[in-house]
Amino acid sequence: MMRGRLMGLGFVLLLALSACATTPAAVPAVYDLSQLSPLRLNVAHVAAADNAVGVSAHAITMMPDLKTRLNNWQQQRLQAAGADGQITLVIQQAEVVRQPLPLRQDLQGTFTRQQREQWQGTVKAEMQLLKPETAQRGFVSAEAARSTTLPEDATPAERQAAWNNLMNGLISDIDQQFEKNVRQHWSEVLVGQ
Repeated sequence: MMRGRLMGLGFVLLLALSACATTPAAVPAVYDLSQLSPLRLNVAHVAAADNAVGVSAHAITMMPDLKTRLNNWQQQRLQAAGADGQITLVIQQAEVVRQPLPLRQDLQGTFTRQQREQWQGTVKAEMQLLKPETAQRGFVSAEAARSTTLPEDATPAERQAAWNNLMNGLISDIDQQFEKNVRQHWSEVLVGQ
């Protein structure tokens, strides 16, 4: 009888420990744009420029970084479909800053998985239009900000999943804002949409 209770207790403890060892769900490394049709623009060229000023002392980088993701977004989403002019995606700010969070030092803090740091991501970008033949100029802009927290003992997989979630969220927000602004303010620049 005692042996049965010990086996039962051992089984319960094993279940409890296995619940602690679950791995986070896989997060796509890059925001999936395949379901979105490109924005076809009445210009001959689409380019990108990085005008972001200095990086904060608390900025962090994991791969692929935010600027790389913005450039990938520009290449996949903006399509030149005209005879003259250019649209340039100008990156004004693209960084993720790490902020340490205070940890509880009491007894409850000892037995709690506390949040150790916060990652704050910010993107500011502008699409600039220049068509010399018609003297047409203009710009639309978009901004996105998101944050996430990480526990004190985050595994590499948890850190990468948090990074990918943050990056994908920022790119999704920028994509939605740019599409809305282009459709609202540059309807004459869109081709066949």
